[in-house]
Amino acid sequence: MHRSLLSALVLAFLCSLPAVAQIGRSGHSTSVTISPIHLVFPFIEVTSEFKMEPKVGVAAIAGIGSIDDFFAFELGGQARYYLIGDFDHGMQIGGELLYAHVSDNDIQGSGVSANSNGISLGAFLGYKIAFGFGLTFDLQGGIDYMIVRAHAEDNTGATGNASGSRLYPLLNINLGWSF
Repeated sequence: MHRSLLSALVLAFLCSLPAVAQIGRSGHSTSVTISPIHLVFPFIEVTSEFKMEPKVGVAAIAGIGSIDDFFAFELGGQARYYLIGDFDHGMQIGGELLYAHVSDNDIQGSGVSANSNGISLGAFLGYKIAFGFGLTFDLQGGIDYMIVRAHAEDNTGATGNASGSRLYPLLNINLGWSF
């Protein structure tokens, strides 16, 4: 998974080299970024932001992979308003809604299966820069409120359920390309 992702980023960079002469030119309408931090799990999270107005963007977030040998995926979105600057280069304020699912049918061969579902709602302040030739950095920090429900069952049929909610820090560090 890591090699194919690296290959895709290198290919995107090479394809954009003719556009290097456009450094400083704005006008991108789409940014596609990944979270390098998630790759250590291995988990790939992709965020695609679309410009609605010069100071307004909406983003779709999707991720899939594993976390501590559990299968995981996430789906969500963001609304962004650029307080200073615009879609290509500016300080943003926004909100994020994210659904996450984590499961394992046989945790480390124990005969126990488990799954959990969670929803988080958060607010953030961030900064994005999309260079004229496309390279894009996006950084966001804020706070999320998450609600989680979990269910586990062993091979004897015994079950357990748990739920909880809490506030936690929101940190997104993304790298990618704008078009």
